[in-house]
Parts: sequence; C-alpha cells; structure tokens
Amino acid sequence: MHSKLLIFITGLLFCFSTAMAQNENASTDDQNFSEDSPASTVSKDQNTQSEAPDVSADKKIEEPVSDKPMPQPSGSASGKPQWEIGAGTVTVNNEQWTRIALGVDVPIWKFGVFFDLELFIDNEGQFSDKGWNFKDDWVEALTRKIRYIRFGYEQDPLFIKFGGLSDVTLGYGFLVDRFTNMLHYPDQKLLGLQFYLNDIGPIGLTLQTMLADFKDFGNDGGVFAARLAFTPMKSSKIPIVNGISIGGTYAMDINQLAPARDWEVNLPASVRQLNYLVDMNVDSSEAIDSIASWSGDDPIHDYDVYDKEKKATEDEDPFNLIGGDIGVPLIRTSLLNLDLYGQAGIRGDGKHGWGIGAPGVALKVWKLWANLEYRRVQGKFTPGYFGTYYLDERVLRRPEVSTKEGRIPDDDLNGIYGRLGFNIADALIIDGAYQYLVGKEDEDQRFEATASLGDIILSKIPKINKAEAYIFKTNIGTVNDAFFEKSEFMYWGYRAGLEISQGASLIWDSRYGYKRNDEGKLVSNNFISVQTAITF
Repeated sequence: MHSKLLIFITGLLFCFSTAMAQNENASTDDQNFSEDSPASTVSKDQNTQSEAPDVSADKKIEEPVSDKPMPQPSGSASGKPQWEIGAGTVTVNNEQWTRIALGVDVPIWKFGVFFDLELFIDNEGQFSDKGWNFKDDWVEALTRKIRYIRFGYEQDPLFIKFGGLSDVTLGYGFLVDRFTNMLHYPDQKLLGLQFYLNDIGPIGLTLQTMLADFKDFGNDGGVFAARLAFTPMKSSKIPIVNGISIGGTYAMDINQLAPARDWEVNLPASVRQLNYLVDMNVDSSEAIDSIASWSGDDPIHDYDVYDKEKKATEDEDPFNLIGGDIGVPLIRTSLLNLDLYGQAGIRGDGKHGWGIGAPGVALKVWKLWANLEYRRVQGKFTPGYFGTYYLDERVLRRPEVSTKEGRIPDDDLNGIYGRLGFNIADALIIDGAYQYLVGKEDEDQRFEATASLGDIILSKIPKINKAEAYIFKTNIGTVNDAFFEKSEFMYWGYRAGLEISQGASLIWDSRYGYKRNDEGKLVSNNFISVQTAITF
C-alpha cells in the first residue's frame, strides 16, 4: 500500500513540474477578486451543500455548463492575514463537547494556509487531548493544526489544495458528484488533496485529481478520482465546434471496508456463555435454549454477526468506476448559455454494471439554471456514486455489514434526472434535484433541495447574516416507501448566522440523520455545532 501512495505522489510531482513550466510562459497578471470571490475563511469550507453558481452577466464561460456548481476554495482576498476566534459546542463521538479555537488564514502570493489551533472540553467538563496526543498519534495531532494549504484557485491554470475538500465534482457529476471530506468537521479533520491543471495548451488540456484522505492509506484504503479532458478544436474559429470538450474519469475506493479497521469487535457475551456451558459438557442445544431463556439472546445469531464484523476488519473490498463525457456549447451569450452533453460510466472490476446520462441539456438564463437528462442503468450501477455523503455510506455496520456497492440494486432502470435552481432578485436562492429511475423489480429514486435567503432579505433582518435549510434523501422506495420517511439514507438540516457585533457572529449548524443501533433500530445520528466566531 505504501507503494501505491508513492506512485500517486510521484505522478503529482511530475504534473506539478510540468504545470510550473507552462505557468512560466503564461501571463503573470494577478487575479482580481470581486466581493463574491473566494474570500470567506469559514463558511464555504464547512458547507457541504452546493451553492448557487455565478450568474453574473459578464462571466465568460470556457467550459460546458456543468449541472453542478463549482464553488472555489476559501482564502483571504485582501492579501492580509485573517484571524478567527471561535468558541461553542460541537458533536464529537455523538456527544456534545465544547470547542475553543484560534485560526488564521495566511495568504502568501498565490499560496494560502489556514492554521487551526483548538482545545476540546468533553461532556464531563475535562480538557481532552484530542488533537494534542503527539505521543500516540503524531500524524493526527499535526494535521489537525492545519485546515488547508492551497495554491491558486479552482479555475486557475494550476490549483493545489491539501486538507478539507468540499463540493468536488468531476465532469457532469456522473461518477464524482459534490464529494466532500468535511462531513464531520471539526470532529474529524481529514487530509485530502485536489490537484488541477486547467485549460493548458492549444487543445485546452485539463487534469483534475482528488484524494479524500491520505490517512486512509494506513487502513489499507483510499478514495481517489481523476478526470482528463481536452478541447480538440480550441484553436479553431468555427463556432460551437471550437468549444466541444471530451473527458474521461476514473474513480476508485481501494478498500470500501477501510473504516472497519477502527471497529472494536468483541466476542458477544452470549457466545462466551455458550462456550463455557459446552466446556462444562452441557449439550449445545440445551445450552442455547438455556441462554435464550435467561437473557433472550441467540448465541448462533450473535456469533454470525460477530464473524461478519470481524471479517470486515480484516478483508479488502475494492471498487472502481470508469466514465466519459462530452459537452457541446450550443449558445454562448452574456445572458443565455445552452449546452448539449452526454456522459456514461461502467464498473472497472469486470462485473455487470453500467449507465448513461444522455442526451442531457444544461441551461443558464440570467439567474436561473437547469439541467435535464435521460438516464439508463443496467446491472449494479448508480449515477453519482461518489457523492456528498459517500464517506458515511461506503460501509454500514448495522443492521448488518454492507458496502454501498453491495446495496446497489441489480436491475435495468430507465428514467430522468433533473436539476433546477434560481436566484429571485437576491432575495431567495433555491436549488434542487430529483432522479427517478424505475425497473422491473427495483427503482432508484432520490431528491435534494436547498433554500437560502439572499443578501436583499438578510440586509433587512437585523443581525441575521445567514439562513439556509436543506434536505437530502436516496434509496426512496427501496428502504422506506414514504417520500419523507426516516431512514439511514436521509439527511436534513439548517445553518444560521447571527451577528453579535462588528466582526463577531454566532454560527448555528445542525445536520440531522439516522443510523441503525446494535438491535437494528433506527436512531438519531446528528451533528450540531453552535459557535461564536470573531474575525479581524
């Protein structure tokens, strides 16, 4: 596994040296940033939901309009260090702890580093060594001190970012769709990587790579993806033809069972009792009946669960996808953009499973954006596999051990995917998507929606500087028939910001979800953060 990591890093260093050589011949003009440029030091990196795309009339679009917004990373646009002091409650290991943090965003030329120093007070009022245990876990202790390190911005010729990743979409999102490694920030700080080369040379060569967490290699795992695209007729003066782009994507989870390496799996009490009674020469059938009468436990079932969980902590289960896309820009004006596109994906492990999303139409009219595409799936394949909540869904422990791959229905499905968003006079921003694929025995139905107040409304409400609500659900009809029925594949929440004084805000972030407990019952799996942030 170390050799895989070494090969990965070596490839990136080669790309980096190539890009720097290209950059030396490129224009060295500094990038100008408007007020809605990536200037926030907190909100965009913590936000795991998509934001409205830039719909300004003077924005020149070089690539086909994606059906997923592409937010840029946070960083200081002023060129000066931005300080942040925060204190509040956060969810740590399903408990509410107090977190006190001091952060600073330091911009140096095109580089940006966000240092994060923090202290945790547990639910018993004791200072925790979380993030400060250099003796037993120096890697965790060191990496928690840095939220991210970046070079440039996502749409620059060269962009590199280590640390927290949010809203990573490759192509039109058929394989990698708004992926994030910040689902449980600040409880978990994963060390991810983005490496982009954008629009290089006369054919517009573009390389985008993503790695979810370097530390995952230590568990014999690793989630990564890469997309290579080009615009073959870029230098041509033929309208439409000179904007056609072709891309290919590869995405892989080296070991879906990697999180199981951290599970604590102990022999159940009922099994230990059974072994004791058998050692005492008690007939096994009588021993099982006795245990059932004493405690109601079934040692055979309990051992089966134990065996599967123990096996998961030792096994490896890789999964990978290969995809391609093509985009044709039909209309490019300051007010209207219209693209025709197609995309497809197939399993890279030789097992039966593929899908297409074609034809697709992407439309942007002033402050409205929309997508509509026909989708067809055969076998065990699902579009947007590496999505926002993938790191939570890749392996479930309850009610029994299962991977996301294993939960994909094996059927031939047909249907539509649509996305619609609009900004109503900077007063209300709404964005949502819906997919409905149906087959002979199964269906793949999912939806999501986000609504937030715009600057016009927020400016009229004293002290409120952010208000947003969202909901996301997949596996509708296969796990629970009701559209809004609770399930482990449903997430909803809201974010609110209250300005306490100049430069000081109270940030409330609540995400609600569900999981299965040891008895297989659905219980809450929530993340709640209430913090006071002071920037200066």
